[in-house]
Formats: sequence, structure tokens, C-alpha cells
Amino acid sequence: MVPRVAACGLTHQGRVRENNEDAYLYDDAMGLVAVADGMGGHAAGEVASRIACEAIREFVVKSESNQAITWPLVYRKEFSREWNRLLGALSLANGRILKYAKEHQKYLGMGTTVVAGLLRDGRLTYAHVGDSRIYRHADGVLTLLTEDHSWVQEQIRLGNLTPEQAEHHPLRNVVTRALGGAPQIYVDLAEKILAPGETYLFCTDGLTGAIPDAAIGAALGDGLPLQEKAGTLVRLALEAGGPDNVTVFLIEVPKQA
Repeated sequence: MVPRVAACGLTHQGRVRENNEDAYLYDDAMGLVAVADGMGGHAAGEVASRIACEAIREFVVKSESNQAITWPLVYRKEFSREWNRLLGALSLANGRILKYAKEHQKYLGMGTTVVAGLLRDGRLTYAHVGDSRIYRHADGVLTLLTEDHSWVQEQIRLGNLTPEQAEHHPLRNVVTRALGGAPQIYVDLAEKILAPGETYLFCTDGLTGAIPDAAIGAALGDGLPLQEKAGTLVRLALEAGGPDNVTVFLIEVPKQA
């Protein structure tokens, strides 16, 4: 059963980019949300993020009730069905992007980051590839649920960079994983039990690269309606220069579950 939540999304081209290579989707009936940040130049990023969102939704819809569908990967019985559905959806999206680029030479090398979630039976199952992020905000505390698949994050893990140094490093936008990057993808997946009053933020690095987590937490805790919170986040990114496309999607669990 899909839990009843409030949801809204907002995307903006930013103040520097000529086009918007971000994309997002929300399917209320499926309890599905996804945010993608395309890359590749010459509109290739727009194509990659769009293909990813379309493929993810297609697989989630088909796997809802059709037990006879062909799964892109071997079904892992030790994990939940939602876990398998998300992994299958991202695998299908990866293959679609690679196939499209092969058939359209000008799009060779295109790819996209993605964060995606399925809301079912009182929990959120989520997956990510790249440096788009998912946050949880509850009781005034903002928690990052994902770890960037990026060069600077790897250097932080190795002890070669501090988080403060990484924020301004010239290679901070270099991702180490993306849909469309290789035939085999490595996806991080996890699950959270939903609790009343929580807010979940799915976003691209156009937000997190522009404003600090403290500002994100303040915006999510200001008591405004969800749509206004989304607007505040985008506005803050634009006021910080809007150097990239920015996309935010918010899910709010009602206080009275």
C-alpha cells in the first residue's frame, strides 16, 4: 500500500546554464519519485535525464502487478521487492541510455545521476547513482541519507581532503558513477521506516553545490507549506548565483499518520 504523503517538485534552469538538463518524476499511484541530473553537453544531458525518468517509471509500473515481466537483473530474494524493483528500474534506464547513445552518435558519452524512491507499506526504499542527494528532515535535524559518488568524496574517504577543502575543489563536480557510464552499474540502495512529521528532500547538486546544509535545514524547518519550502530552496540557490540547474522534490509525511 502506498502511504499518504504530501509531495511537490520544482526545477529551474539557473542563472548560468543555457538549458535545463535536470528532470524529475512523481507517480502518486506508484509512490514513485525520481530526480535526475543529466550531463554530456549539446543537449545530451537533457536526453539522458529524460530517458532515465521514463525508463524508471516504465519498469516500476510494469513490475507493479505483472509477475511475468523480464527483469533486467537476477531477482535478489534476500532483499525486498521494492529494492529489486528500483535496482531493475535503474538497470533498465542505464541500458536505454547506452542504447540511445550508440544509435545517435552525437550523444555518445551522455549520462545522468539519479536518486529514486518507492513509498510502500510505511517505508521509503531509495536508490542513487552519482552526486544527486536525498536528505531526511525531522525534529529540526537534517540528515544526509546518500553518499556522493564523486571524486572529492572518495578523497575525503581516503583522508586526502577535508569536507571543507572538497567544497571548493576544482574537481568537485566530477562524478565516479552515472547511468550511461558503463554497461554494468553499481547502485546504492537502502530503506527507511517512515515516521509522522518527516520531510524527505530529493535534489540535484545545483542545490547542494550552491547553498550549505545549514541553509537547507533552515528552509525545511520554517513551518511554511511544502510548495513554499521548495520555492525557498530554489530561490536560495539562485541568490547564491544559480551556477547550475537546480531541482528539488519534497515528500512530507503527515504528522497524524
